[in-house]
Amino acid sequence: MNLDRWRLDLALLEQPPAPPDYLVDGLAERGSVILLTGDAGTAKSFIAADLSIAVAQGRPWLGRDVKQGRALYVGAENSLRLTVRRLRALGLRGTDKALCYLCRPPIILCDPEHRRALRDEVERHRPDLMVLDSAMSLSGIDPNDNAAVAEWMGWVRQLAEDHDLVVIVLHHESKSHVSTNRSTGAAAKAALGAMSWRGQADLHIAVELPQNPRERATVDGDVVDRWRVRFRLPKEREFTDSEGDEDVVVESVKRDGVLLAMEVRSEVRQGYRKPRARARIVEALRAGPLSRSQLAAAVELSEGGGGFKSGVAELLRDGQATTLDDGRVALAGVPT
Repeated sequence: MNLDRWRLDLALLEQPPAPPDYLVDGLAERGSVILLTGDAGTAKSFIAADLSIAVAQGRPWLGRDVKQGRALYVGAENSLRLTVRRLRALGLRGTDKALCYLCRPPIILCDPEHRRALRDEVERHRPDLMVLDSAMSLSGIDPNDNAAVAEWMGWVRQLAEDHDLVVIVLHHESKSHVSTNRSTGAAAKAALGAMSWRGQADLHIAVELPQNPRERATVDGDVVDRWRVRFRLPKEREFTDSEGDEDVVVESVKRDGVLLAMEVRSEVRQGYRKPRARARIVEALRAGPLSRSQLAAAVELSEGGGGFKSGVAELLRDGQATTLDDGRVALAGVPT
């Protein structure tokens, strides 16, 4: 075995340090591998899919700037119908060709032929971000075997470095470590199986559910569901710009059981995004009652979007706003 390829060139130490090349500002640097772990129901796939769309569309993600590029999502767990519903609700358009989604491909990435097929796809699509969802479905290895996991994660890392891309590996958690209000140390140990899953990653993001994570409201027949999850970073390299735990909201809007819209947003990084929809709606209503379409236009939100619908729902539920007989929305206690 020739190790010349991996020998550090000491001449690099004489060059001025270069700033990190972030794909997601302060969080995801090119050439890195991120392990995203969480129990079932912690919205890992929603979060990863939303990031993939953000990269393809060049929009901010969780309050962070994102460099527009190309994304490759390898989804091995969800059906075609469910995948289409979710991606449409998250805002992916038919014209967003920068995102390539492989839905339940028959690949097992311990097989050399299948590895070559994925590498060929990477070379064909040239992604800046690749998501592997999930390790259990795609790796084909014993998750408790440290040597097998280290070899598999090493192959993933080499793919990331060779093509200068960010790879996110979704992985499940051990039931014995899933609990509310757990410590960061417990979150670090929660990844199912061998230590090498998190040991080989550059960044480990553990997604967990706080107590009472779900809120639900009904607005004009639309059901608005809000799930709160928490990001923890039990392992991070020095290139991250993390502020510690981060609360994330995954919000959906359904009508007659049909998923219409979804939104993933940060509840922590307020300074990096527009004010919450609720505060903007209140400010717009101070001038007087407005129809829903007028109100949506005033706050620059989609009338059918989750952020607008949930903002109105909150105000109505809390008694801060009321619906007039003509359907307009008004602030409670303000003469009309």
